Amino acid sequence: SAALNALATSFVKDFYTPYIKTNASEAHYLFATRIFTVIFAFLLFIVAAVAAFQVLRNPGKTIIPMALGIIGYTYGPLLGIFFIGMLTRHQGNTAGNIIAMICGIMTVFVLSGTANDVLFFFRLPVLNTPRIAFTWYIMFGSIVAFLIGIPFPSKLYHGK
Repeated sequence: SAALNALATSFVKDFYTPYIKTNASEAHYLFATRIFTVIFAFLLFIVAAVAAFQVLRNPGKTIIPMALGIIGYTYGPLLGIFFIGMLTRHQGNTAGNIIAMICGIMTVFVLSGTANDVLFFFRLPVLNTPRIAFTWYIMFGSIVAFLIGIPFPSKLYHGK
């Protein structure tokens, strides 16, 4: 309950209020927070269902590598964006960072074999890609996000 409320509150304060509904009443924001609590609960249910499907399909799997693997999907691209901010002065903007994060997540999605699991679930032909261990997710996600995000110049830089 606390984690769901924190997710919903953060989303409403950071995204909903400044970008979607800027001038609304406190009652509206409370209602929006409740709606997003339900949405995040549903998303976490989907993650739990996918994890249960993985365990049923591969009984030898344990929860620790799955949990650490899930972290690798987002921490790698986040680290790549962090490196752009720390190692360069004039690179990285919001659009480039979002594109780089999506590419990093998709790279881990394919290299982890999750893309094949999703295709298999929907009875579609699977990809012929190598699978990497969960310990490498962060490295590959960060490298891809860094390399994709570097070409985007910062809008704060004016050639000075």
